[in-house]
Amino acid sequence: MKLRLVPRVMTMILMGAPAAASAQTVSVQVTLQVPVNLTQFGPDVAKVQVACSITSDPITTSTSIGRDPTNGKALYGTAAHVATLVAEIPMAGGQLVQTAPLVFSFVGLDNPAGKNAAVNCSLMGWSTSQGAWVQFTGGATNVSFKTNGASLGPIDGAFAW
Repeated sequence: MKLRLVPRVMTMILMGAPAAASAQTVSVQVTLQVPVNLTQFGPDVAKVQVACSITSDPITTSTSIGRDPTNGKALYGTAAHVATLVAEIPMAGGQLVQTAPLVFSFVGLDNPAGKNAAVNCSLMGWSTSQGAWVQFTGGATNVSFKTNGASLGPIDGAFAW
């Protein structure tokens, strides 16, 4: 079995002009392009979940990070200064080769100019037999989730606002 996650550097696109330097809050859009190249899966993997978190002090509980695609409700950062988005992509023919875009639409960042942000993305598969998300690892007991080596992910990165 050959499973590969291409560990290319995530493309981070910052769009939108930050507010004037004297402003307290800023709105910015960050798009993470996460390359996924997984092949020769067993039939138990129904879909793949790409989850990315951005951790940074300017993210607060009142910072909107986008809308939930399932119900349209606003999503917010957490008290721990973390914003997380998840993309679920269905498997087709035992493989998944595409880029998963995760678009964070930050509204109300707390004075981010010059501050750093850490990015962490992970990858899991949905097991139809277990009815649960399962990590892809070299030691997986379910052959559909077993890799030829270490776990797939995480992918880490960083940027400055």
